[in-house]
Amino acid sequence: MNMPRSNQFAATPLFALARLAGLTGFLLTGLAALACMAQVRQTAFEAHYSSSSSRISVDGSNLTVVRLEHEYDNPVSAVPSRTEAITQTVVLAPEDILPLKEAIRTSGFLGLPVSCGAPQNERHYPYSIRVRIDGKAHEVTYRSNPSFPGCGKAFHDVEKSMQALVVKAAK
Repeated sequence: MNMPRSNQFAATPLFALARLAGLTGFLLTGLAALACMAQVRQTAFEAHYSSSSSRISVDGSNLTVVRLEHEYDNPVSAVPSRTEAITQTVVLAPEDILPLKEAIRTSGFLGLPVSCGAPQNERHYPYSIRVRIDGKAHEVTYRSNPSFPGCGKAFHDVEKSMQALVVKAAK
């Protein structure tokens, strides 16, 4: 063969096979890493609650509470002149999170529609709960308005469980 010396090995079938094996190994390593990340994501637990005045997040064993305090220059205004976010984060014991996980699993929350309550074009107070548990993710937005049906017991059970975590953490 009349090839430059640097490319002599590139033309051999053994070298091509070695390159393919290296590429295959690289791809398999990458796929294994992705599978491990997916497994971690499936076993991870998250729950997030949001209302107009607070946010509650449980991510693994971390509980973060953000309380929004509104001040009004005009006492009859519905628009705050200033809002301050007060954040508190605590680490929970695994047994503290069990009642919330149980409420999510047994209340029927994972079967709720993604939105309930008032239509978007009606006046409402928004509440949302987003969870990831047992490899499943689900988010429900409840638009509260007394003229429309609510979300039902499942939403309120999970909401109460999240609020109970905040009370327990404050003690």
